[in-house]
Amino acid sequence: MAVGAVGIVVIALVTWALTRGDDDDATSAATPSTSPSVAAVGAAREALCTHLVDIQSLRFDALGEVAATLRGDAEAIDAEGDPTLARDVKRLARSVATLQAAFDTADSADDQAATEALLTALEPIPCT
Repeated sequence: MAVGAVGIVVIALVTWALTRGDDDDATSAATPSTSPSVAAVGAAREALCTHLVDIQSLRFDALGEVAATLRGDAEAIDAEGDPTLARDVKRLARSVATLQAAFDTADSADDQAATEALLTALEPIPCT
């Protein structure tokens, strides 16, 4: 029961994190991107943004797959010349893996802490 409630909260929070900022185009246009070379990152960044949707799957095995996929995205982004974004994506992959591990524990505080860490890790990711 608690996992279901936490799952709903995670979905809502991840959705909010991925869509925040879209309502204020004037502000986002004036705000520089997180990394100066984000514009130079092509297919790997697009793939990363597509893969972020997979975080919403709360099956344990799916979260493990997402973490592995994000690590691959980080390597591709680094190869395309954006080590800062690659570092942020690696941090996000670790947060997803931590969330998966937290779901295996009986303590809902672990779930909450892992969810908060995931949201923090999502902040610098330029997919909005």
